Amino acid sequence: MKQRLPIARLRHLSAAILLFTLLTGVVPAPVQAATSDPFNIKPVMTAAPTADQTDPVMAGTVIAWADRRTGIFDVVTYDTDEGQEQRLALAVPLPAPGTERSQPALDGQTLVWVNTPPPDATQGGASAPAPATQAQTIGAYDLAHRKVLQVPNIGAGPKRRPSVSGTTIVFGDKRGGDWDIYGYDLTTGTEFPIAVGGGSHGYASISGGTVIYEVYRDGTWDVMGYTLADKKTFAIAAGPGDQNYPQISGTTVVYIDQGMAGGNPALKLYDIETKQTKTLAKDHLVARPAISGDYVVWEDWRNGLPNIFAYDTQKSTEYTLTRSGDARVPFVSGKVIGWLKSDAFSARVTAVQLVPKLPSDRLEAPTAQEPDVTYFPQTGHYLSRGFKEFWQSHGDLAYFGYPITEEFPDVAPDGQQVTAQYFERSKLEYVKATGVTRIGLVGTELTRDRKFAPIQPFPDTPDRRYFKETGHSLAAGFKKFWDDSNGLNTFGFPISEELTENGLDVQYFERGRLEYHPELPAGKNITLGRLGEELLEARGWIKPPPADTTQFPER
Repeated sequence: MKQRLPIARLRHLSAAILLFTLLTGVVPAPVQAATSDPFNIKPVMTAAPTADQTDPVMAGTVIAWADRRTGIFDVVTYDTDEGQEQRLALAVPLPAPGTERSQPALDGQTLVWVNTPPPDATQGGASAPAPATQAQTIGAYDLAHRKVLQVPNIGAGPKRRPSVSGTTIVFGDKRGGDWDIYGYDLTTGTEFPIAVGGGSHGYASISGGTVIYEVYRDGTWDVMGYTLADKKTFAIAAGPGDQNYPQISGTTVVYIDQGMAGGNPALKLYDIETKQTKTLAKDHLVARPAISGDYVVWEDWRNGLPNIFAYDTQKSTEYTLTRSGDARVPFVSGKVIGWLKSDAFSARVTAVQLVPKLPSDRLEAPTAQEPDVTYFPQTGHYLSRGFKEFWQSHGDLAYFGYPITEEFPDVAPDGQQVTAQYFERSKLEYVKATGVTRIGLVGTELTRDRKFAPIQPFPDTPDRRYFKETGHSLAAGFKKFWDDSNGLNTFGFPISEELTENGLDVQYFERGRLEYHPELPAGKNITLGRLGEELLEARGWIKPPPADTTQFPER
């Protein structure tokens, strides 16, 4: 059979990675998405490192891979909701001691894999190769109900690369002279042929009622399709050269196209409904594509080492997810993308999530400072033009603090369409309808779900003042600070009386909160609360750093 050039070249490049790691001890980490990308990369999980991990896959919230942590391969799962690894053997006993489980596949909460029994020491001695390849079986497990799914009626013979969708499993089977494709219905417990004879068959993938697979005939590999409902076969990619490693999601197929002239393959996308083909990457080595919904991911060797790239089919946009040069075998489910990282001594599965960028995300410093724009490395944000002028003329750091977002469109509590920017202690708003820049009502906004009972009116004195507009008063040190700071324009009216919060005397105003800190020197012991930060936290825009998701549940 014709050698698959991409795999041969991958082996040589893998050796280069291994040599580099051995000589330098460096295993580069994945990097954040470029600032021009419309998303950030959020860590989801990093598996516990073990001697060998292979074939990671994902569906829904579950990631699965084959792991040799106990000396033989078993399937390990990781639920991103629960945040913990689980070795399959702890839930599903091995069919026989020494049996290896590998090549996992997932759909929803259904996990399938290939069982490979240990060598038969009674035939040919302990060092004899395993005749057990003739006894390989398919295993299945319902993760949601923690129930083994019986698959007793599958014919004997070597098995490989199962794929599952709903209650249907498809897999490679070599019960005859060549590899064929069979299916199995978990509901009825029946096996059925999909592609038998007419060549040797390779990878198969299923989505809904459509199966795709690769077949080697007449000296090249082609990609074919098969509909379960009417049992019809149709061509997807059968041109000159090799078309292989097909994967399907819905009615969209991604595959590798190796032309007759050799050289680098191309990554192509095919729509079964429209019969349209689109090239996603070419002129360099690509391998191991995967697809889920709108995202295609693949190994990309354009820089000489493997990295993970993604393509958004709706936006027709390509993204670079890693630049570490050691990321292989990608998988995707929704907006969670993962891959396999390995060095000379261990391997580990890594997954990240693509999350929309927020105005609160830190930005890189400029290469050259603009006159009307100031970058604050303390928070990683910019302050420019109109907001910069207002900030400088209304108390700057002392009143507002540093910017903690960029400018962004927003709706103010009074319903006005505004351009807003948050600061540590406050918020600025530019009202589009009037062209007015104003200090946001951060005190009112933060306390909108709280009730501050008004007090009875009283005559004003030099040390105490009643505000009929809100039914609250201002006295003593807070009154002096308010008066000295052009209070009505700066803070607005008081909306509470003095009260105690977190051991401090505080008072809320429409545009802020005053706090008395007795530990500070006299004259500096009244400060403004960090209401901007509190509002951002309430919006979910300020998040704690991600926890280390590495788990060792068996230790």
